[in-house]
Amino acid sequence: MSTACSDLEILIIGHSHVYWLGEFVDSAGSPGLFANFERQGRRCNISFLGFRGATITTFRKQHVMARISAIKPDIVIVLLGANDLDNFVPSPQSVGFSLCVFADELLAVGVKQVCVCQIERRRRWRHFDFEHGSSYVAAVNYLLEIECNGNRGLFYWRHKYIWNSQANIFRSDGVHFTTVGNLRLYRSVRGAIYKAISRVVDN
Repeated sequence: MSTACSDLEILIIGHSHVYWLGEFVDSAGSPGLFANFERQGRRCNISFLGFRGATITTFRKQHVMARISAIKPDIVIVLLGANDLDNFVPSPQSVGFSLCVFADELLAVGVKQVCVCQIERRRRWRHFDFEHGSSYVAAVNYLLEIECNGNRGLFYWRHKYIWNSQANIFRSDGVHFTTVGNLRLYRSVRGAIYKAISRVVDN
């Protein structure tokens, strides 16, 4: 079967936002929001691999990389970095560079397109205040946007529908999303998938 007409395996990975997004999609109706998902004439098989509390290191472990390789994804959407920032890392820049190294590792196992998503701005952080956390997030996202630019197999995705929302998208903990927040995250991730597919087709 030619690449032009084959199915695409799409894997969405990350911390608790991915875990809960997967739960949200599963509960949104049978067979789910992503069921029978097609784009540019290609059927997309979409799966989730999310761990609550996950960091970049979580996904770079050998047994987790083995799980990713077994799926043989064409596209990987990555939502990671916020837990790393909230864990007294040496610097925000180290989080950005670690994400880039991880993306290179995904490409090395045969992933055609890796999308590194913008790190979210939390309402509450465990170890510092909102302003401090927001400055960390801005620094990492700036680095990611620069480092991903120009790499044919890697791109940066700025979330849509979320940060300028007037709706209450966070739960009371200031970290996890409400139903409205998960719906908006779904729409943003869907946009990232559309872009990734277009980049695969253009190859």
